[in-house]
Amino acid sequence: MPRVYEKIIYKGQKGEIEVNTLINSGADLTILTQEIVEKIDPEYIGECDVETADGRWSTAKLYKVGIKIYILNRKIRKTIGEAILLTRKSYSILGVETMEKLHIIPDVETGRVILKNNR
Repeated sequence: MPRVYEKIIYKGQKGEIEVNTLINSGADLTILTQEIVEKIDPEYIGECDVETADGRWSTAKLYKVGIKIYILNRKIRKTIGEAILLTRKSYSILGVETMEKLHIIPDVETGRVILKNNR
């Protein structure tokens, strides 16, 4: 199955950064890399326990972050969401919770994000 990537703009207290992000309907939460956290300085909320895809549990730092996406280079969707930092990840992941807030879904046939219910 092809993976869907989109350019996502993450915003924190120090500014924003545009990152090519995996759109993953198998991930509940959005995942940030250490590099993103260092560059934008999102608001730290606390810690939470997370279960990884391989079934292991770990504690992750939880942040509040601004998230913006351009769809088909025109429509802008933005939200404020929670994201976790997993230091062993080398790429960011946009999870289901954020996709629901943005009203988007990944389309594996086209490899792009589409608007959910024409919102």
